[in-house]
Amino acid sequence: IQRLFRQTPIYIMPKMKQPLSEEEIYQRLSRRCAMCEYAPRDIRQKALQLGATRSTADQITNRLIDENFINEQRYARSFTHDKFTFSHWGKNKIIVSLKQKGISTGVINNALATIDPEQYLETLKNILTQKSRQIKDEDPFVRQRKLASHAIAKGFEPEIVFNAIERQ
Repeated sequence: IQRLFRQTPIYIMPKMKQPLSEEEIYQRLSRRCAMCEYAPRDIRQKALQLGATRSTADQITNRLIDENFINEQRYARSFTHDKFTFSHWGKNKIIVSLKQKGISTGVINNALATIDPEQYLETLKNILTQKSRQIKDEDPFVRQRKLASHAIAKGFEPEIVFNAIERQ
């Protein structure tokens, strides 16, 4: 029995962390917003995770908006630019993602207007060319279907995709 007690570890209660005050939550979130663009919904959720009540989270988010740490238009433009330029997303996929972030339709339309139409079509052509090299099927119908489904999954509009495939 003595051996059993020697092997049993002693558990020490961990120290409970003090809940963060409203000002501490604001300071953390303002530092975060100064480094990167965030949607208002993301910051509100982060405030709730840090222990703020719903009303406090709304107050902090509104304060950050008033002080221009958070700006929906700036966020939507940078999100659109990054997803189009680096991830090669089409407009449909960008729209869905921004709507999930709670961005308004007018702001989304303004952000999408920053995409150059010629560059948009050139990106689509590059995606189709790269995918075409990967497809092993010789049947033209199967190839077109696979190309179209790939480009549509990337968020490009079906009518633009089919026109681009026909021109290839």
